[in-house]
Amino acid sequence: MAAIAFKRIRANGEESLYLRLVGFPGTASIDRTLPLSFTNSLGTTVTALDASSQIFTDASIPEPQVGQYDLQPAIAQLRAELPWQLTLPTQEQPSVQLKIPPMLIAEWQSLAETN
Repeated sequence: MAAIAFKRIRANGEESLYLRLVGFPGTASIDRTLPLSFTNSLGTTVTALDASSQIFTDASIPEPQVGQYDLQPAIAQLRAELPWQLTLPTQEQPSVQLKIPPMLIAEWQSLAETN
């Protein structure tokens, strides 16, 4: 599974921060009815809502291994000094879990703050 955070700046100046996750075909079918969750070593959980419908030409047949999440509301709640575990819900069990190091959280926060 690959993950990339990116910022989108619209013509009207509106800024959005997204996290796109892509797996190899056939590895996992993302359950878009559930949010992406981040849990730190202290047990705090922060969620990000699905925004995948924005990336597919035909939203009625999305690629099952590709997901995009709205990171903007969650980014300020992710404490950069702690390691986090990302949990991606899938249609089959178990969900996909990725470890997110503190330096990556700091990089995402820096991206959110830049103009």
